[in-house]
Amino acid sequence: MSTMTTEQELVNRVFPDDNTKTISDVIAQLKEILIQSGETDITDNDIISSLKNDENHSNITDWSI
Repeated sequence: MSTMTTEQELVNRVFPDDNTKTISDVIAQLKEILIQSGETDITDNDIISSLKNDENHSNITDWSI
């Protein structure tokens, strides 16, 4: 897997067939998955922190969140 350097690359990986999606949609999708798996007290900020701190996303410098 190649290194991502932009927020849009992350969005494109999560939604490869829908160019209308944004980072907010990624957060909503991740939140829904976590809630379904039993994480009922998860917040958007928790997800944002997790995304930004993930070493796979360490080269992304243009976060809008």
